[in-house]
Amino acid sequence: MKYRVKQIVIVCIVMIFCSACFNRNEKLSKITLKYACNMNYNDETPFVKELEKKTGINLEFVNIFYDNIDEKMQLLYLTDSLPDIIENTWSQVDGGAVGAYRRGYIMRLDDLIEKYSPNLREYLAAHPQVEKNVRLDDGYYVYPFIRGDERLNVYNGLCIRTDWLQQSGLSVPETLDEWHNVLQTFKRKYNCKTPIALKAGSSDFVYAYGIINNFYINNGEVFYGYMQPEYKEYLQMMNQWYNEGLLGENYPNEVYDVAYRMFEDEACGALATTAGYGIGSILKLGINVEGAPVPVKNKGQRPFAGQYDSEMVNVGAVAISSGCKNPEAAARFLDYGYGEEGMLLYNFGVYGESYIMSDEGPRYTDKIMKSRNIGDEMSKYLRGLTSGPFVQMWEYMDQYTSQPEQKRALERWMQTDAAEHTLPELTFTQEENEILSMLSFNEYAKEMELNFILGITDFSEFDNYLAELSKRGADKALEIYRLAYKRYCSR
Repeated sequence: MKYRVKQIVIVCIVMIFCSACFNRNEKLSKITLKYACNMNYNDETPFVKELEKKTGINLEFVNIFYDNIDEKMQLLYLTDSLPDIIENTWSQVDGGAVGAYRRGYIMRLDDLIEKYSPNLREYLAAHPQVEKNVRLDDGYYVYPFIRGDERLNVYNGLCIRTDWLQQSGLSVPETLDEWHNVLQTFKRKYNCKTPIALKAGSSDFVYAYGIINNFYINNGEVFYGYMQPEYKEYLQMMNQWYNEGLLGENYPNEVYDVAYRMFEDEACGALATTAGYGIGSILKLGINVEGAPVPVKNKGQRPFAGQYDSEMVNVGAVAISSGCKNPEAAARFLDYGYGEEGMLLYNFGVYGESYIMSDEGPRYTDKIMKSRNIGDEMSKYLRGLTSGPFVQMWEYMDQYTSQPEQKRALERWMQTDAAEHTLPELTFTQEENEILSMLSFNEYAKEMELNFILGITDFSEFDNYLAELSKRGADKALEIYRLAYKRYCSR
């Protein structure tokens, strides 16, 4: 998001000397909205206080999600106690947001957005590809979390200790063979208990086989990675690495805080993590790390895919519930995060406290940048590093990943063809949703992935695994996904 100096000055004047346009609307003053989300917010949270001040809306936060969300929404619906607005990962709901609408839990938003949400309406009109993802087959159902810059779509990948590499005369690995050699060296030379820490279902090495361990696109057609012949090759490699002790005794790992302590104890040499909190936390331990490119089979290949999120994602999207007593107020409130002033608040927090304005644009203050835990301090003042009903700005990430190692990691992780192979947000018909909800193929695939890697199931059983996957509905699901993708392409 590019800011001209004049615009910056105007925004600052508006923020300092006047209230938001919400406060000029008498109909919105003293209105309370019940907001369901998984953020630990209250009236004393600086972000909440500023958001209430700018919008004129009082917020009452309820934390009821996300486990067993379908059952919880059904109970709230039956007892007429649904909160006014619900923030959620809607892919976790049976049938997604459309399914929640069909069961009467949330409202369709076409009229509300048209009448009361000019910021979102104008943003979508200016960004047709985002609009294509936000507007499902038959309308709008959520106020989305939007990544406002394609560089924000990638934030996760592999990182590795550079001190051990240098001491061993090795470079940052690029191919599977180089990774194998590096991990063997770490184990042998440093008696490293977990040469690389990976959580269950990790995708970081599967891309080298030209697949994704989920539904994905290749040459305009949808495929399911768990059924592809290349997937067996990947599992065999991972099983070999596990048997050699390269994945550690406790694979799959709890990657985050546990892995960082393992780094500090010299029990871990590489892991899959984020550029912000992940690499930033390791650097604070005084350990030198570098982000590694997404692995490939042969030197010089471009990775088939890598971690990649589309501009609009289900995470942090907000719906207006069918129990909302004032949908107009809710629509106006949720629209705030898509305007310039709202984007500054959601991404940078409270002017003068968590950020200031400069010729370069919004800049975090020392209160944020020099805090002991930058992520924790950010979470008090803003939502840029999480999600929600707003447009995320690149300027947030540019400062959150301020160290050269973090920036190099992001640059390397972006060098893939993931955008061509990642599925967009799909909408399923009611009948398709009912069919998909009864199928158990995906859970079975994830269970068997672990069994093959750990050697619990022998690879002589792989054909039986494929047959069972089909029996559990993988073929039928693939057919449904292909139909849904064709509908998406015709939006």
